[in-house]
Amino acid sequence: MSPESCSIIALNGLVESEVSLDESFDLGDVDLPSWKIEHDSSFTRKDNVNGNYTHVFDKPTWAASLREFRKCGKVIDAKCFGRVRVARILDTRRKNPKSVYDLKNAGHSIVESARAQLTLGTRKGVRLDFLRMVFEQERLPLRLGWRPREWCAPVDEILDVAVEGLQVSPILRNATDGVMADRYDIIRTLRSRNPDFLKDVRKLLRSAGFRRKAIFTALDKLENEKARQVKLKGNRPGLNTSKDDDD
Repeated sequence: MSPESCSIIALNGLVESEVSLDESFDLGDVDLPSWKIEHDSSFTRKDNVNGNYTHVFDKPTWAASLREFRKCGKVIDAKCFGRVRVARILDTRRKNPKSVYDLKNAGHSIVESARAQLTLGTRKGVRLDFLRMVFEQERLPLRLGWRPREWCAPVDEILDVAVEGLQVSPILRNATDGVMADRYDIIRTLRSRNPDFLKDVRKLLRSAGFRRKAIFTALDKLENEKARQVKLKGNRPGLNTSKDDDD
């Protein structure tokens, strides 16, 4: 996954968990409730009911998701991810009236699907057998022919694929606390309480040695997009538009 995408997700989790932005963490830490990344209506996990937090793979939950994925054939695209997500939302609402589908849930879940599609596949879709190996065995599908790419899933493309998935149903777009309809709505849900969030993303990327122009161009686009949307929709909270002085 492209470094700006990883940095936005990781730094958002660090801020939500109220730890220092230079904190070291293990992959397992990302599953902690304090990171606020996990969500209800998962493809593979039970809901967090009454504070009983769970992040383990649940076979019955995945079996229900897999039945829906199979209706799409051997290749899963953004619209299929959206249809399966709708099925999961409706199913969890029947089983758990307290199931949460707020803007945070909507944003993280649709971006999660887009990341999986673009990391394991392309804009056109991802092979179902690739997804199965990742979810069922927690293995990258190398033996099935998948190969890692140096550059994939840039944040701009993730947002486009996520929006495509949202168009499947108003159930996905209408959260309990607002509407999730476009790229800007998604950006707002992934924002940090840190007013200098994008500035910190830039600093992190530079300190890690990244210099590729496309990375910082993508961040510029997010900032410019926010500025346009603020003019159209008003000054709603979102990603800070400040830049490093040398940008």
